[in-house]
Amino acid sequence: MPGSVLRVVVLDAEQEIGTLTPGTYLCWERPGGRTVGQAFYKAADPLRGQLEGIVDLDCAAGQAYYYMVKVLRDDGKPEVELLAPEEGRKMIAERKPAKQVE
Repeated sequence: MPGSVLRVVVLDAEQEIGTLTPGTYLCWERPGGRTVGQAFYKAADPLRGQLEGIVDLDCAAGQAYYYMVKVLRDDGKPEVELLAPEEGRKMIAERKPAKQVE
């Protein structure tokens, strides 16, 4: 859809964290342990509906983790990728905060 902004809604388990748009990042604190992270993208093609990407979040307490969410061109499915800390810090320095759920 021309002129539409790509929006990816991010959840930590069942809790909505916020919405990513191009050039933004989300940052939140959570207790250590394992949970499921989800990224939802509403496809431009209404027949495709809402597409989901899932990631296993197994995070130790007191640590920072950096993930990148990409929406794949071929199927529109969000892909969540763990980044190296240096790469994650560099990316955040180049972006602005996304809208977070209060």
